[in-house]
Amino acid sequence: FTVEQARAVSGKEQYLELRFTDPLRTPQVLHGLITVAGRDDVRFTVSGSIVQVFGVKGFRGEQKVHVAAGVRNVLGYAMREAREWTVNFEELKPQVRFAGNGVIVPSSLGLRVPIAAVNVRSLTIEAMRIPEGSIPQFLQVNDLSGEEELYRVGRVVWKKKLSLNITPDKENRWVPVGLDLTTLTAESPGGLNRLTLSFRRPAVIWSSPGA
Repeated sequence: FTVEQARAVSGKEQYLELRFTDPLRTPQVLHGLITVAGRDDVRFTVSGSIVQVFGVKGFRGEQKVHVAAGVRNVLGYAMREAREWTVNFEELKPQVRFAGNGVIVPSSLGLRVPIAAVNVRSLTIEAMRIPEGSIPQFLQVNDLSGEEELYRVGRVVWKKKLSLNITPDKENRWVPVGLDLTTLTAESPGGLNRLTLSFRRPAVIWSSPGA
């Protein structure tokens, strides 16, 4: 019974994944048995033979993880030898995205849209409105998420720059943001508002070598 793999995972959440040869006993106190060098903010989730190690402040660059002898499998047998792994969390490229599909058909005031950003200090949201009378024309060449011939049936009616409070502990991590569309839905009721997200170079926190 031992650890057979350690890897860095950077998706919606960032964590260090350990794969053991056997499922682990649960519940089991892993603090002190699984440690990341220089970190005291880690927490664990166990699913079968996989342990996910999360850090409150995220992970960046090279991380050394130590698994002590004493971690037990589902039958109660303990690891006999400690293992140590080095994993590397690569810098995430600056990105912004919608949590949904990015198409909003406003029906009420107070609408909030979930978006997320990584390694970006600010972003711009732009809304193109397609009036109710033009929606049939729009749907002749599109579904609701389509983008063909947009300027033939719609025009930009709203634009907003949103500053993000990116503290050092939020760098290189996806940061959720709730976009308030109250103003947009109040000014442009009815029809279809198609939203786009963008950011400019000065807003970028990360920069690739040679860029």
